[in-house]
Amino acid sequence: MLLALNVVAPDAVVARFDVERATSLPSDAVVSLDRAHLAGLSGEAIEYAVHAVLEPPRPTTSDAIRLKEADDRCRAASLLLARWGPSSKVQGERDDDASWRSWNAGEVRALAEVGRHSVGIRTPCISPARKCPRHGTGP
Repeated sequence: MLLALNVVAPDAVVARFDVERATSLPSDAVVSLDRAHLAGLSGEAIEYAVHAVLEPPRPTTSDAIRLKEADDRCRAASLLLARWGPSSKVQGERDDDASWRSWNAGEVRALAEVGRHSVGIRTPCISPARKCPRHGTGP
């Protein structure tokens, strides 16, 4: 059983399920995808979290939904950068000479994915209309 959990990567399964569920919801649904939750999952789910932050906003006529989604993207982007970004604690540990003792494939993949997309990940938090408190961007 334990071997199966190591092979299956439960966080990737959860992320895939959440994304599939969200894509089946109508565009005017108040709750669509919890990007912050995806950003808090392990490195095995990183592709889903990065894609959720980078994908274009869904079309909606509701300003409230649009604002909530923008805030959710900003929160998720901030979490991704803090946890897996170029100046994150995990990156610092990877740069340490003894990092081989705590090597984790999911972490390596997450660091690479967020590093590769760090400019795009920052974009949801850059808005002239508001300031994302976690990321410190905006007016």
